[in-house]
Amino acid sequence: MPLNPPAVGRPGGPRLGARRGDTTSSVGLAPVPVEIPICWLSQPVRLRLERPFTTAAVARYGRGTAYAYASDADRAASGDQEFGATLDCACSADPSALATWTVTYRAQQLTRSPELVINLMHRSDAERALILSLQRNQRIKLIGVPPEFPVGADTPVISGITDNVGLSTRLVRLTTRAVVGTSPGVAGPWFRAGSSLVGGPHIVPF
Repeated sequence: MPLNPPAVGRPGGPRLGARRGDTTSSVGLAPVPVEIPICWLSQPVRLRLERPFTTAAVARYGRGTAYAYASDADRAASGDQEFGATLDCACSADPSALATWTVTYRAQQLTRSPELVINLMHRSDAERALILSLQRNQRIKLIGVPPEFPVGADTPVISGITDNVGLSTRLVRLTTRAVVGTSPGVAGPWFRAGSSLVGGPHIVPF
């Protein structure tokens, strides 16, 4: 994660520089992302390719190992990119489920913006309220991106939020991760407790 300048405290107010807490879960995300115009960003957008995984080996601590492989087309495009993990879990099906999920939904290369920076000093009161309402695990959509912008890179998920204050700036830094789903830039469609039906079109993550 990028290093930030020292946080500055505000008398009588919350300590700035700390991450805001989660108010949503990764399963219960709102289906419509919050729109953020790309012109709000105070620095050029940097893009980073996420490593794909075309083979997976997931072990259960003290037990065996489950293996899974992506399609021949994905392996031909990306080569053998191995994912490995060891789980300490009670359910014997977990290693196989995680291995299968990984090569099914992470076999293709994803693109994300590692950090988005917005200077609140240049925003209206309504725009500041929108930005300050953002939470970790929330999806956003960058609008006004150029036509050559990579597919899916304009709809990241917020993984961290940091506020920094200076004499003439108040920066909100958003670290992000790529959305994972059946199509680039589209989440899921994952099964959501309370809104999805058993046997319906939504996918249980693993």
